[in-house]
Amino acid sequence: MSPRAQSSHRCIAAATGTSPTGPFTAPSGPLICDDSEGGVIDASGFEAPGGGLYIVWKVDGNSIGSSHTPIRLQHVGADGYTLDGQVYTLIDRDAGDGPLVEAPSLVYWDGYALYHFPP
Repeated sequence: MSPRAQSSHRCIAAATGTSPTGPFTAPSGPLICDDSEGGVIDASGFEAPGGGLYIVWKVDGNSIGSSHTPIRLQHVGADGYTLDGQVYTLIDRDAGDGPLVEAPSLVYWDGYALYHFPP
């Protein structure tokens, strides 16, 4: 989910439950926030071959008028939401992408992890 931070930018949060239909309990704070770059949105999960879990998201630079809208990735623990290790920038928007990039997801296909960015 992407609740708003105190500054009105979006953050990524996680909630846990004992059933897929809830009830859910949210932690006391956001999982990922990047207020200085415009917030973060469009979180997506990825399970790599071998079971490694990752979260991928977009930095919402266009919300503050910036052309800087990187797509980032970070490993998470076995619970699916405990951040583990460093953050990697996969790509950033350039002129060929138009005004922004949106809704990142990762796909594993025939031995390769592919980035998918809808048009």
